[in-house]
Amino acid sequence: MKPLTGLYILDGNRGTYRDVNIRDYDFVDGYTWRFSWADMEPKKGEYDFRGLEHIVKRLSDIDKKMSWIIMSDLPDYLAKEPGMDTYIYNNEAIPSPWDEKLLARYEAFVKAVSMHRMPDPKRDGRMIPFKWHSVNAILHPTFPGTPRGGMRDEGIKIKDIPGYSRSKLIDGNVDFVASLFRKTFPKQAIFFSLWPINDNDRSQPLWEALQDKFSQYWNTGIWMDNLAASRDCTYCAPYKGFPQVSWAKHMTNVSDRLMTGFQMLGTWDRPFNVSHVPKVENGTPMDGMDFAIDKFDSQYFEVYIWDIERKDWQAGLKEMQERLHQ
Repeated sequence: MKPLTGLYILDGNRGTYRDVNIRDYDFVDGYTWRFSWADMEPKKGEYDFRGLEHIVKRLSDIDKKMSWIIMSDLPDYLAKEPGMDTYIYNNEAIPSPWDEKLLARYEAFVKAVSMHRMPDPKRDGRMIPFKWHSVNAILHPTFPGTPRGGMRDEGIKIKDIPGYSRSKLIDGNVDFVASLFRKTFPKQAIFFSLWPINDNDRSQPLWEALQDKFSQYWNTGIWMDNLAASRDCTYCAPYKGFPQVSWAKHMTNVSDRLMTGFQMLGTWDRPFNVSHVPKVENGTPMDGMDFAIDKFDSQYFEVYIWDIERKDWQAGLKEMQERLHQ
């Protein structure tokens, strides 16, 4: 598993197909690319994989891996499909996560992108399906129809989606998605967004039931985008890490069944949200990674470009990357 995980640079929204932050540092394993299903299927059954081709070539040229976060934006045509079950979220009609027509279209998209052929320098430049391409290391599937595509409560709680039941969610969406990606992409590491969510079923926490489902699939992990660490002053010990272990209990003691990974809450060097400052003040990304490795046995990190570019932090980042691959 470890060669597929490691330290990845998080993309930015500039450049050609979000390629602005691609770098060839020896302490970086690859590039985390955020691109949605909606970006690739503008019309029903008509796919546009030019963005994927561009990023794969850029990374192939510098021998770096790709981690693809399939963002939650859904193609516009879906909500207009006759008979599609929908609900209202942010004043828009969203297909229900367990609607069979939605899942059939998602399956068609996933299989189409997996079989899209691109040149692979590792195979003498031959045209290789994306599912077997040497650049393709990590996938972050979304759960279509859920808020922001993850197992998290965002704006509307998952349990409050009209028609919700635990069996509809897990059997009708989560298991379908996990099985689809595991069968379609057999060599990649798969990370699912999972937060400590619950519903009205007290027999077992919802997050624990989701853990159990994810654990049925090999080379699979759970992931959040909120890792941070701060200190009282520069070089003061100890650091304080976030998320708090008592809250992120779903990420603890799972390494025998699931990998864990994090995207940084923000950047330490240039915080872009005032609410982030107390959680990163006087700290470093190395503090955050040390915390996650120690408390959650994490194997995968997505780091913002400003922190990657800090010259005085690059030796520390290299040490952390080497630690991940021990």
